[in-house]
Amino acid sequence: MDMNDQSFRMHSTIKKKSRRRIKLTNAKRFYTWVLVLLLMISSMVLHIPKSELDTVFAFAVNNEVEISQEVKEVGLVQESVAIKIQEYNNEIANKKKLEAKIIAEQNKIKSYAMPTVDEVSYEKWNQVFPDKSQGYIRSMRARFKGTDKHNDLIVKVCLKYDIDPEFAKTIMIKESSGHNIISKPNTNGSRDWGLMQVNDSCWSNYNFDYQRMLEDEEYAIECGVICIVDKINYAKHLGLEPTAFNVLWLYNGYSEQGRRYAEEGIKVYNLMPNRDSNFTITIAN
Repeated sequence: MDMNDQSFRMHSTIKKKSRRRIKLTNAKRFYTWVLVLLLMISSMVLHIPKSELDTVFAFAVNNEVEISQEVKEVGLVQESVAIKIQEYNNEIANKKKLEAKIIAEQNKIKSYAMPTVDEVSYEKWNQVFPDKSQGYIRSMRARFKGTDKHNDLIVKVCLKYDIDPEFAKTIMIKESSGHNIISKPNTNGSRDWGLMQVNDSCWSNYNFDYQRMLEDEEYAIECGVICIVDKINYAKHLGLEPTAFNVLWLYNGYSEQGRRYAEEGIKVYNLMPNRDSNFTITIAN
């Protein structure tokens, strides 16, 4: 039995006891005044002195005051119990809403058919990379496969930011092959972190927790997706259409090296079902 059940049962027990207490109090009041009435009738027959009747009446009045106070206390207890029970009911309702939200999110993630390496045929690989050797294709397939285990997390994060999950997977394939790592120092001394290889120099204004990226895969993906959103906005600032190619280019750096990165990256993206380099990636397609 959890604490909520214990609390609810405790409050229910108090409520039942309060009801019994009120019943006993009302019975006490009833019999007190019946006694007073009987004494008054008896006094007329037995000629009981008025002073003694006054004493009995005073006792009854005092008893009535005590009973009224007791009833008031019981009422306060019942009110407190009612509030606690309402708080309990609200807590349960909120818990159910949260559970329903989590289930809906999980169902949404499951309904998004993210590709795995086994779903991309060798024919497709050869079509996308016609000038590459079989050794190169095997290497790229291994990199693709390394990201498959992260598919659900990729979808979860991308749906939050309204970004195409297959595009984020493409970047992960290019950057880390699905390995949550830290790179060797770059020529400028900076390093790239996590599944999306977020650079600790280029993105310093975001105050990312780079060490956490190595420990929390979802956080590592989220930081990379935030960078994607940033590059979409940067593309618009430059007057570029935020196509998959342009955002890949900007993700690696708006340079000749970045352009070559985008040329290979867009081929990987085209391995994904129903994707092409002209897709804009501001929304999950």
